[in-house]
Amino acid sequence: MGYSVRAGKIDDVWTGKRETDYTISGKYSVWVNLLLGRQTVTSAFLSRRLRVDGDFNRILRMVPATEHWLTLLRRVATEFHGDYSKFNLKGE
Repeated sequence: MGYSVRAGKIDDVWTGKRETDYTISGKYSVWVNLLLGRQTVTSAFLSRRLRVDGDFNRILRMVPATEHWLTLLRRVATEFHGDYSKFNLKGE
């Protein structure tokens, strides 16, 4: 999944791969914790739980947009796999 930001707002979201300025990757458990609000994007970056391929300083400038994106995703019904299924999100 990916997204682009213009003028401080998310203006496009997609699934799959595209040419991007940077890539953020991490273990499944990190993404689950981000969606559950147990960890912030900033703390995940600083603790190196999320890995960055690209301009790290630019990514840090995008943290507010990424946090907003996660807030929106928390409103979507989500089924987690394996041990995380007990944390499924019901959505709004």
